[in-house]
Amino acid sequence: DASGRRLLAVSREALARIASCAYAYRLTGGSQYLQQAATDLKNVSAFKDWNPTHFLDIAEMAAAVAIGYDWLYDVLDEETKAAAVSALKEKALEVSRSTDSNINWWYNRGDNWNQVCNGGLVCAAVAIYEYCPQLAQAVIDDAIRTNRIAVEGIYYPDGAYPEGPTYWGYGTLYQVLILSVLEDVFGTDYGISSAPGFMDTGLFKIFSRGSMNMQFNFADNGVSNNSNYAMYYFAYKKNDPSILY
Repeated sequence: DASGRRLLAVSREALARIASCAYAYRLTGGSQYLQQAATDLKNVSAFKDWNPTHFLDIAEMAAAVAIGYDWLYDVLDEETKAAAVSALKEKALEVSRSTDSNINWWYNRGDNWNQVCNGGLVCAAVAIYEYCPQLAQAVIDDAIRTNRIAVEGIYYPDGAYPEGPTYWGYGTLYQVLILSVLEDVFGTDYGISSAPGFMDTGLFKIFSRGSMNMQFNFADNGVSNNSNYAMYYFAYKKNDPSILY
C-alpha cells in the first residue's frame, strides 16, 4: 500500500487470479488460463519478499503460489516451477523459522492470525515437501501443534466465533484449508477438527444472519452478510447440504 507497510491486497489478488485461472484451466483446458496463471506465478515469485513484517501477506501469497503450483504442476514450464519452489521456500517457510518475535508472534495467537498464517504455510510446506523435507516437516509440525491449541479455544464450547461472522469467514476458510490439506496428504487432521464446538460452527454462521440477510454485528463485524466457501466443508462432513442454504 501507499505506506509501504502492507502487501495483503496484492496477495489476495494473486490468490484470486491464480486459483481461479488454475481451476478454469483444469476444468476447460483453455490455454489462456494456464498462461495467465503462469505469468502471475512468475511475477509474484520474483518479488523481493512477501512482507515479513505483516505475516498475513506472506500466508495468503504462499497459499496462492502453492495452489497454482500444485494444480498446474504437470503443465507448468520448469522455469516457472523452479521460481515457485524457491519463492515458497525462501519467502514463506524460511521466514516462518525466524527467531524475530516481531515476525512469527502469531504462533501463540488464538484467533484468525493463527489460522490464516498456518494455513498458508501448510499449503506451501506440502507443495514443495520433496525439495526441503526437514524444513517442510518442521513447519507442518508447528502448524499442527499451535493450530490445535488455537482451535480448542476459538470455537469452544458451541462453535461461536469471538471475532464475529465476518472474521469467522476469514479464519474458518483457512482453517478448513489446513484440515483438508492434512487429510488429503496424511490421511488425518491429527484431531484438530474434534475440538469442542468446531464441527458445529457452521450453525453459528447460519444463525448469525437474520431474515433480512444482515449479520449480527458484534465484535469486529459489519452488518453485510458474506458467503463463504468454508460452509461446503461442514456440509460435506455432516452430509447435510441444507447447511449451504
